[in-house]
Amino acid sequence: MKDSWFFGNSGLKRLKEINDSFKHKALYQINSTNKCSFKNYSPWMSNYSNHLRLKNIYELNEKIVTSNEALNAIESQYYPPEDKNNFVSFSTMEETELGLIKAASDKVMSSYNDISLLFDELVMNIVPMKTTKGNFQDIGIGFSSHLAKGAIFLSIPFLELNSVNQLAINIAHETGHQALYVYQTADPIIENGLSTPVYSFVRKTDRPAIQSFHATIALAFMVRFISQLPESDESEYLADNLNVLSSDFKKSLDSYGNVTFTEFGKILLDDLRCYANEI
Repeated sequence: MKDSWFFGNSGLKRLKEINDSFKHKALYQINSTNKCSFKNYSPWMSNYSNHLRLKNIYELNEKIVTSNEALNAIESQYYPPEDKNNFVSFSTMEETELGLIKAASDKVMSSYNDISLLFDELVMNIVPMKTTKGNFQDIGIGFSSHLAKGAIFLSIPFLELNSVNQLAINIAHETGHQALYVYQTADPIIENGLSTPVYSFVRKTDRPAIQSFHATIALAFMVRFISQLPESDESEYLADNLNVLSSDFKKSLDSYGNVTFTEFGKILLDDLRCYANEI
């Protein structure tokens, strides 16, 4: 893609530039407010209203968060999606479960494609979530938050086979959210983003426009990841996912007729439409 805002060298360069600017400002705000001298940005600095409760994990030095202290601090401030039939927590996982997350992370990184580079640039921490098998999707759940820019939250899929493949797809999904969060630090993207309902082709229901746009970008990132995997990774499971995700991505782009995008938001939407025409 020529001069993309998401993929290729141009997408990576643009996202890195804006991400670096945001991280610099967030780090400066934390240090100046608290008379601290932290050297590096942490995703938990995004949650500025609760920064004092999270400062002990600012220097967390692990890609996959495993320490009980860190997980307890995170769980006290972040609320994973759950309902009365399901339970979600950030408690320490079994080694076999953590091994699946590590294998999926390694798969993304070793693919040497656009999503590999963006994942490396945009995702600093992976927070494992434990779930019970209830109404949640068997493919596992994940979420991201603008109050934790640079962190993604993932659960283990309830699959007998293809758990690593599905987790890698879920990582690509969450990396897409992180990319849009970066751009949202510079521009609102949609002027009526919370008040206008738009059908989400991920949740399969109407959601606020900005959340459905997040879903569209997540779909684009999953499609990009699978389509750029080496031939040695080809499988029926991945091929089936690619067909469904590509279809949903393309259909989602026709959902924004009543949405007022900013000028930059229009650029991003046009960029996604160009990508859809290529696949």
